[in-house]
Parts: sequence; C-alpha cells; structure tokens
Amino acid sequence: MKSVHRRINSGTTGTPTTTNFIKVDAVLDQINFLCSAAGTSWTLTVKDKAGTPAFLYGPVTLIVPTDGAPITKFWDKPLTAEGGIDVITAGTLAGVADVWISCAPIQSNPSP
Repeated sequence: MKSVHRRINSGTTGTPTTTNFIKVDAVLDQINFLCSAAGTSWTLTVKDKAGTPAFLYGPVTLIVPTDGAPITKFWDKPLTAEGGIDVITAGTLAGVADVWISCAPIQSNPSP
C-alpha cells in the first residue's frame, strides 16, 4: 500500500469541507492524522464515495496533541472504499491537520 498525504486547512464557515484523497475504488488499512492548529469544534470524518457513503473512520474531534504524536487507526484487514476516499472536516473556526492514508487502488480484472 502507498501512503497518500494531504494538508487540510478548513472549517472557517461552519460548512463541512470535503478533501478528495482517492478518486477510484480502493482498499485502505491505516489512517494517520496530526492536528497542528485545532479549529473550534473541528471534526474529521473519512468516508468512501458509494451511493450511500460508508463511514470508514470518525467523526472524531481534532485537537493538538500534547506529545506531538499523530493519531493512528489501523485495521488488521483492509477496508474497501467504493468509488474512492473523502476526508470531511467541519468546524466554526479555521484549523490545520495533516492526514496520511495508506491505500491502494483496486485493479479490476479485464475479461479474457
């Protein structure tokens, strides 16, 4: 699996902001995030892009950790993200977070 990184700056309007990580079907086995500037009531959710999106992680409240260590969520068996992976942040004042997702696109098998 490959780690995909995005820096997210959002949450200033109170309207959820979506950051697109992967645009195709994928599997993921780990999410890491580190909040360097927590916004007010700032949350993070990871979903897939299915017709009815599956919650892959969260929502969690983002805070700046006192030890500076990222938060890690790891699954023993990879999760499937239909249609891709989105990270949704929401809050009332701006915040900054770095998110890394260990994922790989699902390769479809062509017909013989």
